[in-house]
Amino acid sequence: MSKASEMREARNRMRENIQESMGYKPTNEELELNEKIQGHSNDLELVPPRYSYIPILTAIFSNGDTIDLTNRINILQVEMNFTRYIFPLFSLQLCIESYYIPNIQFDDDMEFELELRYKSVEETTPILYNTLFKTTLKKVKQNSSPVNIEEEVYMENALYANKQILELKLVQKECLDANKILFSGVYRNCSVLDALCYMSNSLPNKTFIQQPDNLRLYDQLIFTPYNIFYAIQYLDNYYGIYDRGLKMFYGFDLFRVQSNNWFDEKGSNKVKVSFIREQESMDPITHMGAGFSKMGDDNLLTVLPNMVKIVDKRHYIKEVIGTNITSFSREADTIDAQMRNYVNANTDLLKTRTYINNLNNINKEKELYNKTVYTKTLEITIPSIIIDVESWFKSFEVNFDSDHYSSLNAKYVASNYIFKLVNINPNSNGADGFKVYSAVVLEES
Repeated sequence: MSKASEMREARNRMRENIQESMGYKPTNEELELNEKIQGHSNDLELVPPRYSYIPILTAIFSNGDTIDLTNRINILQVEMNFTRYIFPLFSLQLCIESYYIPNIQFDDDMEFELELRYKSVEETTPILYNTLFKTTLKKVKQNSSPVNIEEEVYMENALYANKQILELKLVQKECLDANKILFSGVYRNCSVLDALCYMSNSLPNKTFIQQPDNLRLYDQLIFTPYNIFYAIQYLDNYYGIYDRGLKMFYGFDLFRVQSNNWFDEKGSNKVKVSFIREQESMDPITHMGAGFSKMGDDNLLTVLPNMVKIVDKRHYIKEVIGTNITSFSREADTIDAQMRNYVNANTDLLKTRTYINNLNNINKEKELYNKTVYTKTLEITIPSIIIDVESWFKSFEVNFDSDHYSSLNAKYVASNYIFKLVNINPNSNGADGFKVYSAVVLEES
């Protein structure tokens, strides 16, 4: 029980004792005032503590040797790009002794154990760190990989323990293992949802599939050997799954297949952009509920205007792509073409874009048309907070408290989310040594 709850209970017991001993009955005005005070106490109780974070990173070589890399981390970045990547991408910048570098460069079977821990920075007494997530990573790319020509720098000797920057790209081992699972076969009297369910059955992660827009029942669906994710992309390319494009995400024990503009309706992330001058001297972030704070259903995030950027595609769409679309499509085994015209009724521009679809995939034609319509896109910087996995797929309800920007008030979906941990004190192995930067790119749903 929190201190606020204990104090409230004590006040209630004291008031009851006074009433019993003296026959006291509060007036209606006093009752209303008491309800307001209790309501305010409840609001304060919902505001969660702030968190500090520390990544615990261990390198495990194929011969069994290990290195603790925690105090050698300069930057650890995790990127979830829901429109370009299927898996989370980890970027790691190390400042590491030269004699470790060749072993890391050439040991393709080595693994990295990463545990991201957090604790409240508002606790008056020391508490143990909790674990936000724990995962195993493998290398997929090396950037800025130095080569030393002097043999002595590889000696494990304090005289030659000079450090250099080593940059790595890593992916979760569970993702790479899932990427190797093959799927093939001929499926009769089958819908695209049936095929998606068959494919996901072979994956270990918890699966969520949004109801497809394509409900047609096919006499047969034929798959040559693909991995699961290529098979789903093949299914979308040839038959069409959603009218607004396909979004896949695999990682952190989740597998999701959904359309680009869909969001989970279980709660929401409420983002308020405040133009009140008094806010500038205050901490710009307040947060209530889950996701940003790990409790409840809804989130409330308040940011200042300088944390928001408008990614404006409006003029590019109007002037380059055009607003009228002519789509020619035909069945794969015929030469007869069908023509469909799509016109954006919101404008009188006459530019035309022609789209040829050799597979007669009507869902793909709808996807192309919808992508040419202007979509509001915002980029919001969120310092000091890591958004939890469940909140990535909720709606982001953005509210500008300024009439000048009220046209941007809408429900958005996340298309890209990045959080970065930066070591501000390389000599520190504690949580205070890492600063958190987050940014989320939102597109109107």
